[in-house]
Amino acid sequence: MSDSGSASVESPKDDMHDSEADLAHWQQLAGKLQDCAEVIEPAFRKADGAALRHQSYHRQLVKWATVFGTAAILFAILQLAFGDAIGLHQVAIAELVAVAIALAAFVLGSLVAFQVRWLVERNKAERLRIEKFRYLIDPELWNGNPGIEERKGAELAEKVKSIEAAQHHDVHHWIENDVVPTPPDSVLGLSDAPPITSELLDYYRTRRLEYQLAFFRKRANEYLKLQKATMHVPAVLFLASVGAVLLHYGHDLFTHAERLDAFSRWMIVLAASLPVIGGAFRTFQSAYEAARNAYRYRAKAVALASIKSALDHATGPRSQFLALWFCEQTLENEHREWLRLMLEAEWF
Repeated sequence: MSDSGSASVESPKDDMHDSEADLAHWQQLAGKLQDCAEVIEPAFRKADGAALRHQSYHRQLVKWATVFGTAAILFAILQLAFGDAIGLHQVAIAELVAVAIALAAFVLGSLVAFQVRWLVERNKAERLRIEKFRYLIDPELWNGNPGIEERKGAELAEKVKSIEAAQHHDVHHWIENDVVPTPPDSVLGLSDAPPITSELLDYYRTRRLEYQLAFFRKRANEYLKLQKATMHVPAVLFLASVGAVLLHYGHDLFTHAERLDAFSRWMIVLAASLPVIGGAFRTFQSAYEAARNAYRYRAKAVALASIKSALDHATGPRSQFLALWFCEQTLENEHREWLRLMLEAEWF
């Protein structure tokens, strides 16, 4: 860690931006961090902003299509059960409006493909994030050879251009072609610690490892709460619909009714409507993949905690840089798993 006087580390909004205070705090890294800010960060901000925007559009369309599609079915059930007792014209208009909104959301989501755009841009952003930290933890970058530094900088710029140009088919190719991870020779053959090792390890712990560990734990808790809040709803609604059928049957049997009264009609409405509402909850569960995401995030948090412990107890440069390398590999694998999961998820 550098002698930076009163300079202190700011709490980062993300692990991609380094403030002036950060550069003063990690003085030995400042030059390379500024290179990353110039080469990687603009492309990252563009991809990250687009990903967040498309994700928001996608999730809004899922909500509109699901809510109004469900409402249209419920209006139809009400007409069937109480057509002779309510104004069919008003209900028909409400049903038509609900169908139109649901259909528009579905068609818009299918044609504009916000989900696909979200995943492509998120892939770009995460791969750019990985490139930043792989660039920084490369021991060759810090051996004091200007020629190697220039070559590494040029390679980084080329990788950024390649990632920026990625399309949907490139993302599929990326997740369908895993390679057997092998630590590079520059790490395996490392015997002497680069002069920036102490500061680099401190930076990596703060900006990358601890930040991502906190992120995974937060996401795991969020998805677990969502899963717990919704996991039993479809089953409960199905059982309630069966109960409504039994109440309808028992009521008619007990009263010997020759025509359906209001109670029986409402039981029929519930029997038909509750599974429809349960289907809406299943649609939300499918779009968010809450259960699988919760356990995936929790598993990766455990893996990162293990890597952090290994890094804290590492004694030599080889073991220290191996821990950094394995951390980046773990984060890349996590993104591949997430991307495969979300590409398989049916948006509606």
